[in-house]
Amino acid sequence: MSDEFKEEIKRLTEKFQVRPKQTAKPHGLTREKDADFRAVLDEFLRISKEGVCIYNESANEEALAVYELSADFLEIFLSIPGRRGGLAIVAPGRLAVFFDEDPDLITVIGKLRSNDSNIQANTNKSLQLIKISFSRTNTGYEYKDNTGKTLSSEGIIAVIMGWLVST
Repeated sequence: MSDEFKEEIKRLTEKFQVRPKQTAKPHGLTREKDADFRAVLDEFLRISKEGVCIYNESANEEALAVYELSADFLEIFLSIPGRRGGLAIVAPGRLAVFFDEDPDLITVIGKLRSNDSNIQANTNKSLQLIKISFSRTNTGYEYKDNTGKTLSSEGIIAVIMGWLVST
């Protein structure tokens, strides 16, 4: 890295005051609830990565991908402010995004993609695929859908991946 570049960047800090980071925090969060959300998100992320690897190996192509999403990404690019983070599973024709809606509720939305793999901005809206409530148990976490039916974390990911690859 050149000294000229370093000096130019340093001049930027002098010219423009660095403001403290301001992020919207969801209401009612506690350290314990935030830890629960992180544990649940990590579990969904781990299972999603495994599922994507299994699918891609079986299909003999890199058809699906998984990405962890930061809170800033959700706010800036998806206009979902005040969240703690999420994940996205991407298929050639569809996209599914997991994010926290309440301290113990995860929403999964889906969006169709155009044939050239771009997200269609205004031609179709995202749709809610499922809302998943979670609670801590002695053995881990219990998941329920919006009807109160108990679900497994692997079952949730399998259903979402099924939606992603369906035509």
